[in-house]
Amino acid sequence: MNDVDIATYIMISEPVFEIGDKQYSVCCPKSGLFCTWDSDGNTFDFRGIAELLNHWMIDGRPFREIVNSIM
Repeated sequence: MNDVDIATYIMISEPVFEIGDKQYSVCCPKSGLFCTWDSDGNTFDFRGIAELLNHWMIDGRPFREIVNSIM
């Protein structure tokens, strides 16, 4: 999937997923803003899909590397 497809999926689905023993969630409350949460209580906001995919770290890897496994 390309970045536009991933952004669309996140906007529509607001996925919640588990990796290891942690839960994660990501949503897009307004165009271009992606907000994340994990079960440790960490929250991060990212401006744009590229920033989310490249800089949100999940289990030591950028979200881009694991996103296909949650879709």
